[in-house]
Amino acid sequence: MRLRVEYRPEPVLTPISRFVHLKVSEAAFNPPFPPPVPGQGHPLWTLEHRGHDLYFASPEEMAHVAEVL
Repeated sequence: MRLRVEYRPEPVLTPISRFVHLKVSEAAFNPPFPPPVPGQGHPLWTLEHRGHDLYFASPEEMAHVAEVL
């Protein structure tokens, strides 16, 4: 099992995002997504396990999946 983070110029919505980050307006979510890291961009975490990749846009998404599993 390996967890890595990469940075993207734009925020990424993962398949899990809609269950964790509820849209409250066109540009706002509750809880909010992590802000971009200055000079790097928006974080995207990838959990690699037994040939499968799971993508997370926030630590809250990782906690939600851990709770469900």
